[in-house]
Amino acid sequence: MQIIKRTHFSLIILVGIAVFLIFGYGYAKFGVSPLSYTTDAATQTTLTKETTRGDEVSSSTIKVVERPISSDDTFYTVLEELDVQKEDARTIFDAAQDIYDFNKIQVGRVLRVVFAEKVLAAVEYPLDEENLLVIERSADGFSAKTEPISYDVTTRVVKVPITDIFYLDALNQGVSDNTIMNLVDLYSWDIDFAVDVARSDWIDIVYEQRSLNGVSAGDGNIIAARARLGDTDYWAFLFGEGDERAYYDESGIALARSFLRTPLAFGAITSGYSQSRMNPVTRAVQPHRALDYGAPEGTPVYATADGTVSLAGWKDNAYGKSVEIKHANGYKSQYAHLSKVATGLKRDSQVTQGEIIGYVGSTGISTGPHLQYALFQNGAPVNPLGDDLPNGKTLESSRMSDFNSVRDELRAVLENI
Repeated sequence: MQIIKRTHFSLIILVGIAVFLIFGYGYAKFGVSPLSYTTDAATQTTLTKETTRGDEVSSSTIKVVERPISSDDTFYTVLEELDVQKEDARTIFDAAQDIYDFNKIQVGRVLRVVFAEKVLAAVEYPLDEENLLVIERSADGFSAKTEPISYDVTTRVVKVPITDIFYLDALNQGVSDNTIMNLVDLYSWDIDFAVDVARSDWIDIVYEQRSLNGVSAGDGNIIAARARLGDTDYWAFLFGEGDERAYYDESGIALARSFLRTPLAFGAITSGYSQSRMNPVTRAVQPHRALDYGAPEGTPVYATADGTVSLAGWKDNAYGKSVEIKHANGYKSQYAHLSKVATGLKRDSQVTQGEIIGYVGSTGISTGPHLQYALFQNGAPVNPLGDDLPNGKTLESSRMSDFNSVRDELRAVLENI
């Protein structure tokens, strides 16, 4: 469950704003998850503060209403239920339009409405787990902005010895699904967890755990990791700020590369790249300049690099339903024997690395559900697991000193688990 923490909530309102700021309450102190909810009912919290001036005693009230969105709701029906005037609802809708279209309000998320002295002061809506849409009243009406969601963050360090498969071993060490998949993603250019990881290997992870008032709000970023596979260490260090934040190895080379190592999150190579292989259907010995991944039918298939779709559909009786993507520098990737192509994908569609483009199947000439993945450069076959694919970018020399300090601190933590 994700929980918003707000340390303050600036309201500019003609009636009640001064009292609200005097309270100093971040209204998420009444915390609920912005992305999930266990009831269809709205929750309401009312704060009353008494102030004394001479012989007069006055009270001021802030009311916070948190309303989970259900399948029958629209933005307008929810605000009407909360006694928001129609004119204010329309103004809020219009103010948010450049950031978010409230026609697309999502089931399960929580709309939060604040009244100060019975006057609507603000509306909040979580755009995702990291960002909050805030619409506040001002002297000129309502204005909208986004704010980062602030969590209480602690750091957890864990060692995952490989005794079975990484996913199960990590779960047994208390690592969440989300963090496991994030680790698989950040190493996806170097490690195929279905093939490269063996018993006696281990993975060390340093990652964030989020909370609010002692209540878990799920995991945050992986800060650093080391995968010891055989005699080789694969390091990952999170470094940088904003859009420049990324994972780097111990030499300051970005882990992110032009091509993912594998087009599946999990799946075993059942037939490798070879110049001479017996075809399991025809029994003829011939080159197999591709990789076959065994996986259940319906397993998502991901684009291994950014590019433009050149084929999305039936290729021929041999390859069946397929997707082909043209990439920079003369590369082309091919994904064959799919059960179906991703909805909306067609020739000339633009795709990004890691985007779902189809699903494992057994169409064409095939002995069972699997993905045949091939890579070409300028028409010539390329081994997808070869060492000649483009490397990640290296940090600028001006940033290496700062990176080395971060790396050395985190490396010491990982080496002393």
